[in-house]
Amino acid sequence: MRVFGWHRRQPHLSRGLLFSEHDTDRADLCGGGPAPRAEAGLPIGGCSYPATAKSPIGEDQLWQGIPQAESAPYSTAKMMGVVAAQSFKAQYGLNATVIIPGNLYGEHDNYQPLDSHVVPAMIRRYYEAKLYGLRRVEMWGTGRPERDFVYAGDVARLVPYFIDQFDEVGPINLSSGTTTSIKSLAETIAGSLDTRARFSGTPASRTARW
Repeated sequence: MRVFGWHRRQPHLSRGLLFSEHDTDRADLCGGGPAPRAEAGLPIGGCSYPATAKSPIGEDQLWQGIPQAESAPYSTAKMMGVVAAQSFKAQYGLNATVIIPGNLYGEHDNYQPLDSHVVPAMIRRYYEAKLYGLRRVEMWGTGRPERDFVYAGDVARLVPYFIDQFDEVGPINLSSGTTTSIKSLAETIAGSLDTRARFSGTPASRTARW
């Protein structure tokens, strides 16, 4: 399964491929065969929630609208994980739980310029700003939108519980319960890297909180 940032999901020619890949992944994670027997924890992204979801976003909002248009093929394919888990449990007794982590970050992340999510993308940009002596780092948006960031290691430690002890299909949100604005995140990363480069945003922000 490939993971992409917002920029990579834009080209129209890639959208059918993204839907196909992620829809197939749901079936593979549920067993991929005619009679799966293994228990499973199926991760999907918070991008699957409707573009109009109200904060704080509860699991009951998942089917109440279409995700943002830019990521809809990718995001709606992930939603099929819930349908797959329900179907395999009803037919084969497979104990599968769909989990929805918040905005993940951690070691071994993807730092590629076009594919990365916000935390690794900012780390790279501020590192390069320090390396080349830049005074500002340009970002999409105003910096005001807020995100719930979750350390990947914490989520990984919870997965065995959902595989071994949790019997419901879900979905289940896994989040920190706190939010951080994009600008605040930028300032934190800049401070950690000891760079004086300033955040420079553009007036193009779509999701206030996620």
